[in-house]
Amino acid sequence: MINNKQKYSIIWLSCVCTLIITIVMVGGITRLTNSGLSMVNWHPIMGIIPPLSESSWQATFKKYQQFPEYQQLHQTMQLESFKWIFFWEYAHRMLGRLIGIAIIIPLLILSILKILDKKLIYRGFIMSGLVISQGIMGWIMVKSGLINQPYISHIRLMLHLSLAFFLFIYIWWTLLIIVKPICYPIKKSTTKWVKLLIFGIIIQIIYGAFVAGLDAGYIMNTFPKMGHQWVPNEIVQLRPIWNNLINNPITVQFIHRILAIILLLSVILISYSLLHQRLSWFQRRAVIFLLISTITQFALGIITLIYHVPIYIAVAHQLMALLLLTASVTIYFSVSNYNSEY
Repeated sequence: MINNKQKYSIIWLSCVCTLIITIVMVGGITRLTNSGLSMVNWHPIMGIIPPLSESSWQATFKKYQQFPEYQQLHQTMQLESFKWIFFWEYAHRMLGRLIGIAIIIPLLILSILKILDKKLIYRGFIMSGLVISQGIMGWIMVKSGLINQPYISHIRLMLHLSLAFFLFIYIWWTLLIIVKPICYPIKKSTTKWVKLLIFGIIIQIIYGAFVAGLDAGYIMNTFPKMGHQWVPNEIVQLRPIWNNLINNPITVQFIHRILAIILLLSVILISYSLLHQRLSWFQRRAVIFLLISTITQFALGIITLIYHVPIYIAVAHQLMALLLLTASVTIYFSVSNYNSEY
């Protein structure tokens, strides 16, 4: 049974998870609308106040005009168009601050009221450190596009997204510890496959970030072939050859495709194995959600590609990646905490 103190913790962490899901979607829109470089300064406190008058808007726009994105790509941009991209980046940053407040302030209040036990307080401080690191990484990412070229580093984008996903998963795992859902023992061999699945999903998320950062989704917009080839010659066009694995958009998209197929087949096989074992209601729902989310994610990826990255489909694709990772981690929680040999 969940006591009253645990209920407060569950409400707190559930609200934070909801905010993180929201910022993942807004972050996707910010990237896809090329809004991420519209705010050229980072003021954690004073940055909360947006331009409120015409003169302040003009001053903000003039600052933007001093940087590469405007000078190289948007020389004809008018103030009204600037307000649109500024809106998304501003919303993204405010949500980031709100998540920080939603973690740190309740942590302090609930600790003072002695509602949280020592382990949960410790986890709360880790969450606080993660959200602060996420904010700093966000600015480091943006700064990479304010120097010479109006493009952010795809590696820094990957780190920024990965931190957001890790924060969500860490909070979700903490929620599972508090709730303690009923779970039955699972074969150890299946547990090993679930571990490998999580590792594969993490690699796929990393390559998804590379695809986004390198705009690799706008090329080779055919499926299942890439153009007229199964394996395009351009996947080894950079030297040294290993450089293609990270910096070649065609190679990055190729790896992302292959991993998607491998993960789809893996999830089907793992789900089949799990559903033929004795599962609790919680475990069975987690497996079914994993299977549905994987199929949905695979379909969204294809649609995103062949229709040249429509914004809301691409955002749904990014969000589904988080839900897919969450489903796999949930299954691992259930099998790692309740495991025995048959």
